Amino acid sequence: MSNHHGVSVTYTDAQGSTSTRSLAILGSFGLRNNTYFVASRVKDDGTLLPDSIRTYRLDRFGKAREMQRCSFQIPSDFSVSDYERLPFQMGDTAGTARFAVPDTPGKQAIRAMDTHGSVHLHEESKVWEVAYSDRDAAAAWAIGTGLTPLAPDELRTTWHTILEQAAQSSAYDARICTFAATQQTERPKHAGRKGSVAVTRQLIALATSLTREGEVITAQNIATSLGISFDEARHLIALVSMGSGESIDYLPVILSDNDDEVSLMEGAALSAKRIRLTLSESYALTAALRELGVDESDQLFRTLAASYAAPSFSPEDVSRTLETPSSATDGTTLRRCSRAISTGKGLSFSYRPVTQDKSSTRRVIPQIVRRSDDSWYLDAFDLNRQGPRVFRIDRMSDIREIDAPPRVAQATPEQQDRTVTVRFTDRRYLDIFYWEGMQVLAQDDEGAVVRIPHYGGTWLARHLAACAGTVRISDEQLSNQVQEIAQALLRG
Repeated sequence: MSNHHGVSVTYTDAQGSTSTRSLAILGSFGLRNNTYFVASRVKDDGTLLPDSIRTYRLDRFGKAREMQRCSFQIPSDFSVSDYERLPFQMGDTAGTARFAVPDTPGKQAIRAMDTHGSVHLHEESKVWEVAYSDRDAAAAWAIGTGLTPLAPDELRTTWHTILEQAAQSSAYDARICTFAATQQTERPKHAGRKGSVAVTRQLIALATSLTREGEVITAQNIATSLGISFDEARHLIALVSMGSGESIDYLPVILSDNDDEVSLMEGAALSAKRIRLTLSESYALTAALRELGVDESDQLFRTLAASYAAPSFSPEDVSRTLETPSSATDGTTLRRCSRAISTGKGLSFSYRPVTQDKSSTRRVIPQIVRRSDDSWYLDAFDLNRQGPRVFRIDRMSDIREIDAPPRVAQATPEQQDRTVTVRFTDRRYLDIFYWEGMQVLAQDDEGAVVRIPHYGGTWLARHLAACAGTVRISDEQLSNQVQEIAQALLRG
C-alpha cells in the first residue's frame, strides 16, 4: 500500500470460499477489533478494473506477495470514507432492515443513505433499505440518527426495548463529576475522535513516542492519551507496522503477538525517507506539529524541518496551468463551476467516478477548480456525504445550479463551554456513534468515562437514549432530556 504496488493474495470470504486475487489497496480503516482494506482488482500494468472496489478484512488474507512491477495510482476522486461499513454491518449479514426516513434527516443519516443501501418512495414516504449484521447496533443507531425501523419485526422490538430502558430510569449520577475532577489530562487542544486528518496527527504522535530503543507502547496507553477507542488504537499500531516492511523501513518496529503493543527495534533509530515539500505543505506540517504540542527541539520536528524545500517551477508546470479544457463540454462544465463559486451557489450533477461505470447524482458546494495531471478537477463539499470530495470535470454531466443550504447555526459560547461527563458501562456504544469532541478520561475492558461538549439541541440526548440505559450522566438536566426523548419516541 505504501509503495502503490499491487499485491497478489489469497482471500477467504465470509462464505468460506478461498480465491487468489490481484489487488490495489487504496485505503484502510479500523473498527471492532479488525483492520479493513478498501481495494480494487488490478491488472498487471496497474490499471484498476471498473466496479471492482470492495472492502476486505485483514484476518481473512492468506498468502500475500507484492507485485513489484505493478504500480497503480489512487484516483483523485477516491475517498476511503465512502466505503467504510456502517457500525451495524460488522460481521456476516443477518438480513435487510427497512427504516422510515423523516422529512429532515440528520447528516449522519444522509451520509449513510447516500453510501449504503437504497432509498425509495412508499406511500409518499421515503423508506431506506440496507443490510445489517448486528440487530442491537442497528436499533441503537436508528435511535441516535432519528430513523424509525419498519422491518423486520425483531428489529422493531429491539428498538422499542432500548427506548423503554432509557425512559424508565434516571441516568443522573453526580459522583461522576467528582471522578472527572481528579483526572489530569495533557491531551492537545482539539484532540479527539475525528477524521483522516486526526489519524495523521495521531500517527505522528505515536511515531514521536518511539524514539527510545526497546520502548514498548500499548494500545491501551495510546487509546487513553489520544482519546480514541481501543480498536482505533490497534488500527494505528497496524498502520505504523505497515511502514516497517522490507522495502520501506520507515519505522523499524516490532509488534506483539496480539497486535496491541508496539516497540522500537533495539539498535535502531527513528528514520524516515527524505521528503520534498512545497512551502505551503511545510507551513501546514509545522502547524500540525505545533497543534499536537510537539516541541521544536524534538527529534521528529527537527528531522522533518530539515526536509523542507522551497517549491520549484519548470516552464512545463507553468504551461500546464494555462491549458484549456480538452473539449467544449469540459469548457462548459468548467464555466458553470466557476460561476457557481463566484455567486455562492451549489451544484447538482451526475457523476461517474474513475473506478466505476455507474453514475450517481451529487449535490455539492463548490470551492475551487484546478488542473492536475492533464485533467481539470473540482474541489467541493459533498452535501450528501457531508465531507470534502474531489470530482473530475470530464466525468460530470447534467450540471445545474442549486441554492446553497443555509449555514448551520454556530453554538453559542455558553454551549461550547458546557461539557458533561458520561460513564459508559458498555464500550461498544463508543464505536456505534461519532461523539463530536469527545475526550476520554479513563477506560478499561468494561467501560469508559468521557467528557463530551453539549453544543445545545437534542443530538447528545438522542445518542445517549440509544445506549439502552448503560450510561451514567453528570448533568441532571441532560439526564431528564434523555428520558423525555425516549418517552416521546415511544409515544410517536
